[in-house]
Amino acid sequence: MLQYNNDAPARTIFLNPASTTHRAETMRVRISYDGARTWPVDRPLTDAPPPAEAGTEGGYSSMAKTSDYRVAALVESNLDTRHNGTSYRSIVFRKFNLSWILH
Repeated sequence: MLQYNNDAPARTIFLNPASTTHRAETMRVRISYDGARTWPVDRPLTDAPPPAEAGTEGGYSSMAKTSDYRVAALVESNLDTRHNGTSYRSIVFRKFNLSWILH
């Protein structure tokens, strides 16, 4: 979770795997305008152009606001979904802006 800004409109950004069956799938970026009580805006991370060798993104993630007002995210990635027990796990870097989330 990231407190993007406190001035009007205040925005909290949340990134999580939204699958109800698998922890490491279906990453979504969400925005709240009411202190994280409701999430009226959300978008799948897969809508953004994937980084090279992204695999299936999901699981752990971390975000930070950059000096150019973008959101930088580190996201766990499974590069070999066919062999879940021995799959190669990695971390991918994503960077997107507020406009991308909203539109």
